[in-house]
Amino acid sequence: MPIDVMVKEATGLPDKYVDMVVNYIQFLQFQAKAEEETQSSKKRELGILADRFHSIADDFDETPDCFKEYV
Repeated sequence: MPIDVMVKEATGLPDKYVDMVVNYIQFLQFQAKAEEETQSSKKRELGILADRFHSIADDFDETPDCFKEYV
């Protein structure tokens, strides 16, 4: 929503309600910043199988022989 529409909608409201709108906008800015920091601070860590998993078999995506009659 463009800023002009927000200003148009807020025009004519009592100051009490304009203050509430400003407070809500500040709250949303705080929430967005907190969410951004939370997402950027999450770092993936290696699990218990970190040094045990080396590769996937070359035929991993192929249909197993026992299922070929169903496909």
